[in-house]
Amino acid sequence: MPVKIQNLDPDLTFDAGNQALHFIGGTLFNIEEGKAVPGLASSAHVSSNELTWTIKLKPGLKFSDGTPLRSSDVKATFDRAHTDKNNINAFLWTPIKSVEAPNPTTVIIRLSRPYPSLQQILGYPFMAIFPADRINQKGFFNEPISAGPYKLTSWGGGNTAVFETNPNYAGSPAVISKLTMSTIPDPNTRLSQVSSGQLQLAYALPPNLIPQINSPAVKQVQQLYGLDMMSMQTKKGPLDELGVRQAISEAINRQQLSEIVWGGEAEPLAQVWPSTMAAHDSSIPTDQNLAAAKKSLAGTSCANGCNLQLTYSQEAYPQQEQEAPIIKSNLEEIGIKVSLNNVDPATFFESAFTLNFDLMLTGLYDFADIPDSICSLGMLPILQTNFTGFELPGIEKACTEAMSQTGAARIAAMREVSEILMKYVPWTPLTGMAHVDATSVPETLIKVQNTLIGVAHKDGKVW
Repeated sequence: MPVKIQNLDPDLTFDAGNQALHFIGGTLFNIEEGKAVPGLASSAHVSSNELTWTIKLKPGLKFSDGTPLRSSDVKATFDRAHTDKNNINAFLWTPIKSVEAPNPTTVIIRLSRPYPSLQQILGYPFMAIFPADRINQKGFFNEPISAGPYKLTSWGGGNTAVFETNPNYAGSPAVISKLTMSTIPDPNTRLSQVSSGQLQLAYALPPNLIPQINSPAVKQVQQLYGLDMMSMQTKKGPLDELGVRQAISEAINRQQLSEIVWGGEAEPLAQVWPSTMAAHDSSIPTDQNLAAAKKSLAGTSCANGCNLQLTYSQEAYPQQEQEAPIIKSNLEEIGIKVSLNNVDPATFFESAFTLNFDLMLTGLYDFADIPDSICSLGMLPILQTNFTGFELPGIEKACTEAMSQTGAARIAAMREVSEILMKYVPWTPLTGMAHVDATSVPETLIKVQNTLIGVAHKDGKVW
């Protein structure tokens, strides 16, 4: 991994922490190829008004330490997440009014609005279930116990975590009996160690290394349900001016980013929804337009030039090492001078959440073709996770519609969301997002799927 696990509290974790929770966390459903399939749950029934979900648990469930797993554990886990003011995934709980456990194998979730994506979301790593009598104990998430295919046997907050198969797992057992997750920031070292057989997986390689992934290493490149983007801190000048933000978006050469950074593996993108998602609109142009950018700058405080800083972290997001100088060059074509600020992951995320930047390279993705995570994290000012400080007019209504509907109605609402973003531009899309990994074993054994490391199970599935 390029970065170490920062935290295993599902309300606070991201990136490497999500990988660990994916291994150890028992979830009501599992995500296989973007689709929800039974996990700890055997079935889910939705009421006719779509406001009540009744979920049945599989019989005889146990946590990895052998203690019984009941609906009361699900309720306690969800109640904690629902009420935790520091939960970075708080938006996922907004439609949920209450969680009930009427008997040991039944969970009832009551909603304030239809939530068609709920079954998929209940399969996300941070939806893992934990013991009701221990989840609120201090220090529990230093050595968490859940009911996934693996159990955590060693970590302690360091650069290495070890996982071994969970003998009490309710599903098909994992084929690989032991996993070791190590932190190796340098991508060239990760790749060389796969080639030499020291590692079986090098996770999240920069796309410029794609040509160097040669036998015995095996290349895995997957386009995600997500996008690379650039946030703009709109609480201060000059980025509080719409014309400046529009000019920046118009000046970016997305085709150049696609070709140089991604080798064409991620498409140029000027809208919210990438080509992997059903709401993508192929008619929206992505060409650089310097004439339009200079026209947008007229009358702004940047009309005669200005200076901005672009913050990024090549350690956390390898592609940003190549993205940053291209954007710097693009903006200098319209008189905006950009200084580059490459920071470590901890500084990067602190800067993002405190809005301590001018421009910042960021990204958004979901684990499935649904609008919920991208819409909420990228559009709504919950916890400032859109990293802009800007409240998009009309976006709450459009997002709620997108997250409440299905089929054509959902796609129409998602496209309205994209139109609102492109009108006000508090952040701008750059390209789609791809994930580059290298393995020394077949994809039938280990395969990265939508950023999560899938391992083979004895039923032949990899998830």
